[in-house]
Amino acid sequence: MFISDFAIHRPIITVVSMLALVVFGIAALAMLKTDEFPDVQAPVVVVSLLYPGAAPENVEREVIEPVEDAISGISGVNRINSSALDSFGLLIVEFLYEKDLQEATQQIRDEIGIIRADLPPEM
Repeated sequence: MFISDFAIHRPIITVVSMLALVVFGIAALAMLKTDEFPDVQAPVVVVSLLYPGAAPENVEREVIEPVEDAISGISGVNRINSSALDSFGLLIVEFLYEKDLQEATQQIRDEIGIIRADLPPEM
């Protein structure tokens, strides 16, 4: 009751205080440092694997599964999606946002280099 009584008996103070709140709100909004489109890189690395003349079952068994096993050991891997097509395999490796993408890409290259001798020579 006190606030409503005060607002009724002193309308000038009420209007001035509301205008002050609006002016300070607009000033704060104008000084707010926001970016509508921030520069954010998606933590995703795509690995494509060519295996000429192989059926999708062979690509998955001989190429994708060993590479998935090697890549899954890298720290910061969130999810791995893979697909096998005729003569082609595709792995989409999603990392946590804290992971540096250049470091992650280099680690994937290193892991594939380690198991390269176990992969088919036609690759």
